[in-house]
Amino acid sequence: MIIKFDVGIDDLLNCPADSLEEFICELSRASMRGYHYVVISRKVASWCMEHLHLSRRDRAQLDKLHREAMERFGFLRRAQLVLNVAVGTTGIERFGAQEFRIGHAACIRSEFLEKPVLLVENAASDGDFFGHILDRCRRKMGLKQLHYEIRHGGGTNIIRESSRLLVEKRVFCVIIDSDKLSPHCGPSSVAKSVKRELAEQTCAAALLVLPCRDVENLLPIDLIEKHNICPEYDFELFRKLERLHENREYDDVKESPLIYFDMKEGLSLKKIGGMSENSPSRKWLEVAFREKDERPISSISGFGDNLLTEFRKNGVAMSEFLARTQENEWWHHFAGIFCQALWIVAGDDPRRT
Repeated sequence: MIIKFDVGIDDLLNCPADSLEEFICELSRASMRGYHYVVISRKVASWCMEHLHLSRRDRAQLDKLHREAMERFGFLRRAQLVLNVAVGTTGIERFGAQEFRIGHAACIRSEFLEKPVLLVENAASDGDFFGHILDRCRRKMGLKQLHYEIRHGGGTNIIRESSRLLVEKRVFCVIIDSDKLSPHCGPSSVAKSVKRELAEQTCAAALLVLPCRDVENLLPIDLIEKHNICPEYDFELFRKLERLHENREYDDVKESPLIYFDMKEGLSLKKIGGMSENSPSRKWLEVAFREKDERPISSISGFGDNLLTEFRKNGVAMSEFLARTQENEWWHHFAGIFCQALWIVAGDDPRRT
């Protein structure tokens, strides 16, 4: 995260030296390890080096931050999320969409200066996949480094893991599937629970919900076919899925059937039949997944539980997919939540010792 030590000389003069030295030591360590991108004014850095008892290593890191202050303040102006640290004991607070604030003493008592956490539903597949996307977004946004650890949520367990991170007082970001059947569905029970808990706690965290049913909906149908990711899949069903997407005009990609298609299990008439006849989702599905000359709609097979794993194994398919993430259309529709996540996990070049 971008962390600014937001103080003046008068604030430093009125602060107990021991707590200030402890905070500067921890801030220096976080910067040195690259966990966070630290911004501090030249005046404040000079004062700390002159008046505080610091180790040679901490002094050297402060000197680096002093020399790079102009560049770092320039980058700060671009930041979409910042943790501002003031002198005092005030706990973590959020101000608007772009700022967290905390007192230096409260920061010492927390784990906010440790490596941020990316909490996902499947650490092995989702975590690796999101990591590739985040790195491409980082390059496009001009961030130096990303530093984070991935934690496994696993469905509803993600609620328990987010609670644990709140207790640990960590900086973290939760990315979950929307699980929506149609544009008419509201937030999932998991999303509601995590959002409610984050709202009730004082924390430096964000909940980000994918703008599609599952992570697999981010995979382009044409690349799945082109690279033979699912060799047993029916060729005609590929054509049907492509026609469902291409033969309609959408004001928003969120209205596309492929955003809500169950990529693992497919479209089941039995499941649709089990919905209320007046259900907005049922009515939408019956229209969205019906071709022009088709009445009624027919079932469409999914690609199985291993789709994302198999796609990730194919280096060429992944390379082509990641290239698409830089294109304007993909960026416009899908990059939003990943750009939000960037500012949670934004780090710095670690210092070699």
